[in-house]
Amino acid sequence: MKNNLVKSLALAAAVSAAGATAVLASGGIKSAVFVDYKMYLNNREVQLSNPLAAIVRDGASDAATYIPAREFFEKTGYNVNWNGADHSIRLTPKVMSSPDDFENQMFPLVAADYGEGAYLYAIGYDSAALKYRGVSRAFDWPAISPEFILPVMRIFDYDGDGEKEVAISSHSGTGTGLSVDELHIIEMETDAGGDYNGMTDHKFAPEAYNKQISDGVAYKVSDDGGRMFIDISSGTSSARIDITDYAREVSAAASDIRFSCGYFIGFTPDEDGAIKMRAGLGVYTEKRPGYINYIAGLTADVAYKDGALTLSGMSVSAGYF
Repeated sequence: MKNNLVKSLALAAAVSAAGATAVLASGGIKSAVFVDYKMYLNNREVQLSNPLAAIVRDGASDAATYIPAREFFEKTGYNVNWNGADHSIRLTPKVMSSPDDFENQMFPLVAADYGEGAYLYAIGYDSAALKYRGVSRAFDWPAISPEFILPVMRIFDYDGDGEKEVAISSHSGTGTGLSVDELHIIEMETDAGGDYNGMTDHKFAPEAYNKQISDGVAYKVSDDGGRMFIDISSGTSSARIDITDYAREVSAAASDIRFSCGYFIGFTPDEDGAIKMRAGLGVYTEKRPGYINYIAGLTADVAYKDGALTLSGMSVSAGYF
């Protein structure tokens, strides 16, 4: 019975039957028994389908508590692999895939680049921590939204200076008439000896990209044959959109209509080093500034240089993206 018990619990059950012999056979077992213990992480119980066990090894007087390692580590944020060649358990951080992961993991991993050794962790909903090149730093921006929208992280030499930066697109808000991403470029700092010792966060501030969109997109509202239209253009792209129904709904004349990029903003860092922006374009009136009627979409390329983020290649089209 003791042999069957040992093979079904603790590290043995965690890594497979072959691993059980290799891991637990190295020392004698005096006694082993399942125990009805509970485990808590962040004051929340970790629900395990396999029981814990109290094992007294030969030569010991007190029992040690063993846990089902595979199940425990998988629930708390790790991939678990058994290496039969050297009888070792290999743990690698696992990007969370469900709200349960967020609740169970002490510091949920929300994005990773395993090749670069870069890991982005959530510290609650409103803070994040990045670990890269032996440096860790916490940031006061959201790592995950309540709607479980995970950030996108890419690593690339965005400014062409020979050093890679970390680009992170983090979703900061969703609601009626609202969907906003934040874009952060994290630049590594070095000391006099060239060792990495810090990080600098360059955020694409809303006031910065709103001004660039305002400067880069032209619009004109006009009446034509009893209908009201808005003509918008940027570069070689243009769109003519009928806004008659909206104008009638808010009792607005052509001179009352204002233009805005609104509160639909998305950033997508691609694997090839490109960063794309998508924005909703809309109209509103000064009497009802919070009621934006989205009529068009804008796409643009985002460039990073010397700590500044700029838009180029703007293109507009009818219909919200």
